Amino acid sequence: MRALGFDDPFDVLGWSDGANVALILASSHPDAVRRLCVWGGNSYVEKSDVDAYDAVRDVRQTWSKRMREERSEIFGGVDRLQEVNDRATDAWSASLEEGFGDVCLSALHRVTCETLVIHGSKDVICAEKHADYIADNVRNSKLVVFEKGKHNLHLQHADELNLVVGEFLVGGLDAVSDVSIQSHSTRARVKSSPPASEPDVGGIAYGFMASKALFVALRAGVYDSIAAATESTSTNSCSFEDIEKLSTVKGERLRTLLTANVALGLIRSSPSSLTDAYSLPEATRNQLCREGQHFWGDYLASQVEGQFYERMGNLDATMLLAEGSKEASDEGYEAWFDRDPAAAEQYTRAQHNGSLATAFGLLKKLGESGSGELGPQTQRMLDVGGGSGAFCIAAARKLPSLEEAVVLDLPNVAKVARHIIAEEESPGVADKIRCVGLSARTDPTSVSLTQAPPTIRGHYQTEAGSIRANSTL
Repeated sequence: MRALGFDDPFDVLGWSDGANVALILASSHPDAVRRLCVWGGNSYVEKSDVDAYDAVRDVRQTWSKRMREERSEIFGGVDRLQEVNDRATDAWSASLEEGFGDVCLSALHRVTCETLVIHGSKDVICAEKHADYIADNVRNSKLVVFEKGKHNLHLQHADELNLVVGEFLVGGLDAVSDVSIQSHSTRARVKSSPPASEPDVGGIAYGFMASKALFVALRAGVYDSIAAATESTSTNSCSFEDIEKLSTVKGERLRTLLTANVALGLIRSSPSSLTDAYSLPEATRNQLCREGQHFWGDYLASQVEGQFYERMGNLDATMLLAEGSKEASDEGYEAWFDRDPAAAEQYTRAQHNGSLATAFGLLKKLGESGSGELGPQTQRMLDVGGGSGAFCIAAARKLPSLEEAVVLDLPNVAKVARHIIAEEESPGVADKIRCVGLSARTDPTSVSLTQAPPTIRGHYQTEAGSIRANSTL
């Protein structure tokens, strides 16, 4: 296109294998493609796909007369058409056996332009799962399904397809909706993603793997390596070799680690000539690079990976073993703090400064909003899961009306919180705050959240919102 003089970004439409080529084009040259429309494509193949191709191998027996005659004229006779189709079918089979079925999987997450994915629900060559997968993995996309469409839906439903594609090319994805489609009497519908309120089950189940890729890259200095390698470049990108020189991970292990982080969006990759050029999103540069303005990588590594993972590994034992059994007691979070008071101290103190900043931010936000739930008139405060007491400390510093604040947390956490609160230098702050230790195994009748009387009245701010309490606990 550039050789032909088309320097400005252009729109690309691709069908079948052309859809796959179009996806690769858009991923390889993101600056060249303005909008992309694909139908009948597949980013991977599996056995059911190869079986579908094999089912239409014989062009004389399985192809329609119209299709066979049109293609025979193009390819120079039915015998030549059969030869080409045999080679194509064999190639798909070889792709599955030798290439793990990868057609253009790695291209999908690199496509940045607006992308309209179209599918014919009666397509026997390319199953709807392929359109779903492309739409799910191209970040800025929308899927339209033609209810009666087959693989060659651009021939069957040419006028209807042209209307939908035309609206997309003129107005972008926002112009394509069920309302606009139905206004043309088009037998198609926009296939929506699951509602935002629905849980991402796969993301939750595989989240462990994603975070491990982050932590390994953090420890190997991959983010710092990219930051250092791109510091003096005008493009803010660097090559694999540049990263390898600075990272403690080498070769294919590094390449695999980079690929995982690119898939997570923690690292960006775009082809430069024949190699990949890597760069960092702003959030990664700020939060995961040591020179970043908001670096908290050490906290993530020591607290989340170093401590949370170990504890959460015992969650099944804690939950599933008989209540009160020695095994359950030995595996619980509280038991961990009992066994290792130094860990409890480190864990609680590590979070304190960050929690203080969040607490002051919350107080400022609530003051600006004028909500009155936690503000100038607040006299008493209960912080459930209060950790180091940071939120109570912030409230005691900023709210002169506050008479009493209670930090409620695990006994060993409350013990450390008492030490932290006692170190508070602001006059009168420590005197207003009490720490109460409580766990799932504590007898609730043995714990009082108030000095006297045992009735709590007023407003209490929790993560879930404000509680107006006027009852006896």
